[in-house]
Amino acid sequence: MTAAHARLGKATERAVAAWWRTHGFPGAERIIRTGWRTRDRSAEDAGDLDLCPGVIAQVKSLQPPARAERAVPEWMAETERQRVVAGAAIGLLIVRRPGTADVGEWFAWLPARTAAALVDLSWPTAVADAPNPPLRLTVADASLLLRWAGYGTDWTEVTADA
Repeated sequence: MTAAHARLGKATERAVAAWWRTHGFPGAERIIRTGWRTRDRSAEDAGDLDLCPGVIAQVKSLQPPARAERAVPEWMAETERQRVVAGAAIGLLIVRRPGTADVGEWFAWLPARTAAALVDLSWPTAVADAPNPPLRLTVADASLLLRWAGYGTDWTEVTADA
């Protein structure tokens, strides 16, 4: 990764955190600690953003869109590893959507079982091989879903997304 890409990535993460702060997650912040490895020590990556206690997010951007879509399974696996490292209940993958700077219109991916749990649906979570495909929402819809499930501020409170 070049220095320019790193600066752009950090700026994007700050913009995404700012969006979440104005849309029901006032404590959302960019995670400064990142994973690292030396010959005899290491620390695992805990994601890009802390949205609130129990919810982390990873932010990605890749062009063209078809290439980004193909990368989602790998990114979802990476987000799951980060969720575990962070000790969070939910790991959200946020992917920049081409053609809009509005973070609320970007894509948010989460495992089907997580989405089902958020809306209190019965889902075969006890079965190891039960389907758990990634589901895509807009970031704005993911924010509302998380707030409805009790994360962030009360979902009925009017925020910038109303």
